[in-house]
Amino acid sequence: MNPINIDPQLINPQQFAIIDMATRVIKRITIDPVPSVSIGELAIPMVSPITLNGYQVLGMDNVTLTPATQPQIDSSGVDEVRNGFLHQQNVDAAKNALLAASTDPLVSKSLQTALAALELIL
Repeated sequence: MNPINIDPQLINPQQFAIIDMATRVIKRITIDPVPSVSIGELAIPMVSPITLNGYQVLGMDNVTLTPATQPQIDSSGVDEVRNGFLHQQNVDAAKNALLAASTDPLVSKSLQTALAALELIL
């Protein structure tokens, strides 16, 4: 009989951690042979398979995992729910600033009108 030639990669696929380059927060894990990354991300081949337990930061040694802090999570954009919350906070702050400027008696009436219209768009 002829032995079956099986690619070792299929039996033991290489795991890659896709990390945010600025914070090193792990955004996702993949076993794709050619990982797809976005701008600001980096694919790091893992020495041994890992399992994520919450948001983790990959150490500079590419082995050590530590829990991510809230500022790291926010900066990396890994938490979609938190991203939505932060975006809404920014929109609300912009609306409040526009409202304050559009009702300021020191601002010209034409600029007040323009600012009030811009506030409605947001």
